[in-house]
Formats: sequence, structure tokens, C-alpha cells
Amino acid sequence: MNEEIKSEIIVELRKSRNVITCIFVLIAAWLAYNIIENWRGVEQCGNCWYDVRTELDRQQFPKALTAAKALVAAQPDYDYGRTELGFIYLAMDDLTNAEAQYTKAYELFPSKEHKEYLEAVQTRIATGGKVMAK
Repeated sequence: MNEEIKSEIIVELRKSRNVITCIFVLIAAWLAYNIIENWRGVEQCGNCWYDVRTELDRQQFPKALTAAKALVAAQPDYDYGRTELGFIYLAMDDLTNAEAQYTKAYELFPSKEHKEYLEAVQTRIATGGKVMAK
């Protein structure tokens, strides 16, 4: 091979390497963007049940209640939503509304768990709101 052909091959290989590098950088940037967006979607989902549970954990019951009511309004026949509302009302010591939500959850999905929640709040109402120790 003569030197001119070798030089041309080297130039073409360098061009190819630059193109491959650019493609790799674009793919890496695209992956980074999607990872960040997915992380934001989990952490800041807007008005979702994750937010309701977070506010409950922070004992921000009015905020949790507002968010949960909006979610239940969007899906009124979702038993989980009714149960969450019951938890919030119970945490706020609003036994009447807690009972109403647990009753609705049990009507929507008559599970053992829903029945236990309902019976527990009914027992508490019957004892004048006092917590019964086992």
C-alpha cells in the first residue's frame, strides 16, 4: 500500500470514530434524560396515592384529606381510596366519616381486611371514641 492510501484510510477511520462517539453521546444523553424523568415521575406524581401516603406519614392530615378526596372523586368506586379516606378521618379523630368510608369500602369489596377496619371503628364509636387496648 502506498502512503496516500494509508493516509486516506486513517482519515476515514477518524471520521467513523467521531460519528460513533457522537452517537454514543446522544444515546447516553437520551438515557440520562429518561432516567431523570422517570425519577421525577415517581417522586412528584402530582396528585396520586403516593402523595396521600406521604402527607399521612408527615401527619399533614388536611393535605392528605384534600388529595384523597380529589382522587376518590375521580374514582368513586375504588375501595382502596375509600379505605385511605377512612385512615385519614380516623387519624383526624373523625369517627363518623371514618365509619362511612370503611362501610363504602366494604360494600365495594367485602374483604376480611375491610370488615376488620369497619368493626374496629364501630367498636371505637361504641366506646365513646376511646381506644381499646388488647
